[in-house]
Amino acid sequence: QDKGGYKLFERAFADSNDMAIHFNHTHKDPVMREMIRNKDVRIALSLGIDRAEIIDIVYQGVGEPWQIGPLPQHVLYNEKLGRQHTEYDPDRANELLDAAGYAERNADGIRLLPNGEPMIFNVNYAGVETPHLGDVLEIMKEQWTEIGVGLNATSVERSIYYSRGEANEHDFMVWGAPGGLDPTLSPRDVLAVHPQASWFAIPWTRWYLSGGTEGEEPTESMKTRLKLYDQFKAEADPEKGLDIFRQIHSIAADEFEIIGITQRPNAFGVVNSKLRNVPEVIPGSWMYPDPAPTMPQNYFYAE
Repeated sequence: QDKGGYKLFERAFADSNDMAIHFNHTHKDPVMREMIRNKDVRIALSLGIDRAEIIDIVYQGVGEPWQIGPLPQHVLYNEKLGRQHTEYDPDRANELLDAAGYAERNADGIRLLPNGEPMIFNVNYAGVETPHLGDVLEIMKEQWTEIGVGLNATSVERSIYYSRGEANEHDFMVWGAPGGLDPTLSPRDVLAVHPQASWFAIPWTRWYLSGGTEGEEPTESMKTRLKLYDQFKAEADPEKGLDIFRQIHSIAADEFEIIGITQRPNAFGVVNSKLRNVPEVIPGSWMYPDPAPTMPQNYFYAE
């Protein structure tokens, strides 16, 4: 830095997780849907992930096991929403899956669904934009074999990724999760409100956005949250609005619809040492969107 005449500034990412796993609660296959909607199954799948190993290998040791939800430094931090079931416990995972009715396995050790098909998840990821997620999925595939669950991951072009998700043709989708520092601006992982990102229930999203004329009627839990969200959008008092979101997050924590891997490691940028008024830390966020709110028009070079 001294020789090059530059210094680094930090981009503190606003995301809650670098890779959220959106299980498809509205799966077209009723057998897969029933399995995915079983909360104990989702807990088992989370306990079957060794996040520490993934963080060590893929993220060079930088990260923290995390689900979704506001980060600890945010006023809406909910410990349960962020930290529950992040420990690696394959023994407990196996117990839960056995008790859920998936004890029978095939010759390869993969559990069988009631229709005799193996319990295998097929997932696409946007390989160009998120190539490292393929590495995470490959490690998960090895880890899930310990609990008798199969995983096939395929890299696809981003338009294909979106079209399959919008068509509700996925077992689960993976993408970064917002809401770490911007939970009220992008609540798409706790509310079925985003037609191209609330991948855990796109038909629920269409139901909400169409006023009930399209899509699929959500669960009572989601309908309760959507009503609260409508109240939030109409609430003028900021503190009351935050209280409404605390209710939304509390319900989402109880439902445990989506799981995550790790908090997103911060990134760094380079700035000329003579350039002034550049913050040392800038929020890194699509919602922010950096660096515009830092007012670059007020940056200036020292004489």
